[in-house]
Amino acid sequence: MRLDRGAVLNQPKRLSWRRFYNDSWGN
Repeated sequence: MRLDRGAVLNQPKRLSWRRFYNDSWGN
């Protein structure tokens, strides 16, 4: 994981939110 879970959860639903999540978790 590049960033912490809290950082992702606290961050708003941006356009790259979904892409970032997939890139970090690799799902």
